Amino acid sequence: EKNNRKPVSYATIYYSNSSTGAFATENGRYCISKSNLKIDTVYISALGYSKLSIGYNIFLKADTIYLERMPIELDNVIIKPNKGKIYTKEIGYAKKSFIEIRESGYNPNSNMRIATYIHNNNNENWIIRSVQCRTIPKENDLVQFFRIRLRIYANDDLKSLPKEDLLNENVTIDVSPKEKNLEFNLSKYNLMVPTNGFWIGVEGIGYI
Repeated sequence: EKNNRKPVSYATIYYSNSSTGAFATENGRYCISKSNLKIDTVYISALGYSKLSIGYNIFLKADTIYLERMPIELDNVIIKPNKGKIYTKEIGYAKKSFIEIRESGYNPNSNMRIATYIHNNNNENWIIRSVQCRTIPKENDLVQFFRIRLRIYANDDLKSLPKEDLLNENVTIDVSPKEKNLEFNLSKYNLMVPTNGFWIGVEGIGYI
């Protein structure tokens, strides 16, 4: 990160005019093969940061690359099941259509986040032990696993939107295309539930 010099976890790096790409580690390090094609530009993106384009030759010689923070625009999407309503927020580059019941679905390799608000109806100080999700995966012989990162956000009472991230560490799991039930174990973090509720978010990072 340009301002505080902290590593940007899981940034996406990919070449122009090529299918070659990779994502950085939790510590901001990356390994990407040189291309035999003529590459003019390398693109680097991460949620919450401005997308960076850099010349290929400059990229090959760069020891450290800095990204600048960018405010994340939040749009409200409402899903209406048979009982009640679930208020869901898109964060980042997601398109509204992905939340609809259609073949496109949610692509965990698309570098986006989705967050859902959870009420604390009793206004008590609960501890979050785990977060469980269910997916409907598609078969994919080319992918070994997708990497998914969990985010827990405080609730902004004035805007009813996600606020600061309550997790101080990167909590990720690797999901095979055949897995349906996912669970993030948070017992060691002793994470208290805010009395005004909170947001659970999942972020698609990339795949192997």
